[in-house]
Amino acid sequence: MLKKTWFQILLLVLLSGAVRAVIWSKTDVISSDGPLYIEVAQYYYEGNFKQALSHPYHPLYPFLMSLAYRLVNNWEWAGMLISVIFSALAVIPLYLLGRKLFNPAIALITGLLYAFHPTAARLSAGILTPGIFIFLVTTSVWLISEALDTKKYRFFILAGAGTLLCFAARPDGAVLLPVFLGVVIFNRSADQPNIWKAKILALVLLMLPWLLMALPYLIRIKQTKGEWDISNKGLHIIKMLNPVAFSQKGWEAKPESSDWAQIGNRYIHGVLITVKDCIQAEHLLLLFLLIIGVLVKKQSGLIEKIESGKITGRLVSWLAIVWLLVMLRFAIFFDRLSKRYTVILAVITIFWAAAGLVVLAQWINKRFRITNPTKQAVNLWVILALILAIFSINTFKAVDYVKLNEKTTGEWIKNYHDGKEKPKIMSDSNRIPYYAGGSLIHLLELDLVGKNYSEVISRARTGQVDYLVVDNKIDHYFPGFTKATKKEDLRLIYTSTASGKTGLKEFRVYRVVNSVRK
Repeated sequence: MLKKTWFQILLLVLLSGAVRAVIWSKTDVISSDGPLYIEVAQYYYEGNFKQALSHPYHPLYPFLMSLAYRLVNNWEWAGMLISVIFSALAVIPLYLLGRKLFNPAIALITGLLYAFHPTAARLSAGILTPGIFIFLVTTSVWLISEALDTKKYRFFILAGAGTLLCFAARPDGAVLLPVFLGVVIFNRSADQPNIWKAKILALVLLMLPWLLMALPYLIRIKQTKGEWDISNKGLHIIKMLNPVAFSQKGWEAKPESSDWAQIGNRYIHGVLITVKDCIQAEHLLLLFLLIIGVLVKKQSGLIEKIESGKITGRLVSWLAIVWLLVMLRFAIFFDRLSKRYTVILAVITIFWAAAGLVVLAQWINKRFRITNPTKQAVNLWVILALILAIFSINTFKAVDYVKLNEKTTGEWIKNYHDGKEKPKIMSDSNRIPYYAGGSLIHLLELDLVGKNYSEVISRARTGQVDYLVVDNKIDHYFPGFTKATKKEDLRLIYTSTASGKTGLKEFRVYRVVNSVRK
């Protein structure tokens, strides 16, 4: 039985890796944040740890990229390789959790659904953190589940280390530690004598890796930012706890009574953003199966039969609820959200979608009076194959094809530029300076948006900008910019081709005249 289990796991890992490798081959351009991860990874590769830890992006993923670069000698390949390997390995803890929650059949279905899941697979094949983050979250959940099940203290230490690594990969990884601490405190199934003594020891062991390893990182953030925070990136989880704070820069004063309607509208808008992004990350078909699995599994005989399964079920449920609330606050606070953050909800609840698929197959068997066990099994696998085929329509689409003009524009600037120094480019795109081999001066800085044409030109000149790259939204951010353009300030040197059929964005490249650098 054990040999069969690990054979299934190996096949699932290989399948997940193959799916993501195909997506890698269909990736036309680097992700928007990819150049920034490469920048940090280069600091690590050069041994400049001080600069790397001062960067807004969390350290784990770019550090691993710097190690992979030594093997493949290509920064884009290094980032994608780390994402593909770790996201494929996430099948292992998912499979083991599926066995704890239900049974081996549902564990296998869970792995297959994850392997082809459009959002999880596509986000896990690029230079982004979801791949390694999904692996770390699912592994940490399995470790704390084992700790609660076996009462072996080494698993509490490993689970605490897992939450620390989640935090080192992304700032929202800090959510795991308080959830795990809460599960330990409120766990009702423990049967040891001196239960509170055992719980206190478990809590200490969970926090031990943080006390030993996270403190130097937090001190470094204090030194670079001048204040205590969990991230240089400015997620401000603590500040978001204020229910009426809507500013990324800090706390706001208590609103007047006349502002409460506006606050209510902000919350309603945040709920709508959260629901939309969660549904998009989940996939409607998987959401349908998830609802069936949650509502009907008790009647279908799929309810957990062992105490550890009940503990694991409560653990995953708590984590999903807390994560949803954090995402809701994030949407309210920043007025936006991303599938990169909500996809973890789809992954940690995928077990109940697998259970829902089994329930659906059982209903079809009953409806059509299929009693032969072989035919029932065939029916189940046919339904699963159909769902995976539907997934594949989105899973294997070309990634970021509509961003292709950012690559061609950057490459054009690289070929055009004849200066000895790297070009400085003012743009709202990270990709264009990356492909141009230059550096970015961000066009949409908070203190610049809404300013007039003259102020933008002044900022470009004092910033020693060589090229200003804009798209058709320039007049939205800087009203009247296009009409105010003057030849003595900007010289149009390139316009990227765009097609309404493909949805490619058009870019205009201006040479900045009389820049300080010139």
